[in-house]
Amino acid sequence: YPWLLHNGFTLYATLLVPYQPIVLLFLQLVYNLLGYSVGSLRILHFIYITVVDLTLLFILYKSTKSYRATLFGILLYSLLQPMAEGNGLWFDHFTLLSLTFGYYFTLKAIQSKRALVHTVCAIICVGITILIKQTMLWVLGVLFLYPLIDYFFLKSKNYTYKMLIIAALSLLFPFA
Repeated sequence: YPWLLHNGFTLYATLLVPYQPIVLLFLQLVYNLLGYSVGSLRILHFIYITVVDLTLLFILYKSTKSYRATLFGILLYSLLQPMAEGNGLWFDHFTLLSLTFGYYFTLKAIQSKRALVHTVCAIICVGITILIKQTMLWVLGVLFLYPLIDYFFLKSKNYTYKMLIIAALSLLFPFA
């Protein structure tokens, strides 16, 4: 796809694309910088996997506060990643970084007094995930369930009615 875009094809006009365009445009940018070769894809893949591993390391440690659990999680991800992702950089793999940040901000929303800020950040991260792969739309619904449960059933006062409206409006981010 990036090579076709580079050679004059346009998205959704002369080129049918079954995916959201954010990854294709990012790959086109990388290929324009590094050249259209397998080596440039390997460099990008290596950098992306390293960034995802470091992000997982940070988020797992922040959520578990245990070095053993963090190392176990990273080891498990490192062993399963080649089988799950195959030999390339796929759209599902690109969703992992924004999903992990969405998970992190959701945990922060549960644990902190500034629940609205963290909830909106989590929804924006999941919105970016939806812009990468539209089948991740269900994650947004699951993510918005927590403020609703907190407000209507737990009554913990982390959310007010106005905060729920702002969080609901932030759900529109992927569709803007």
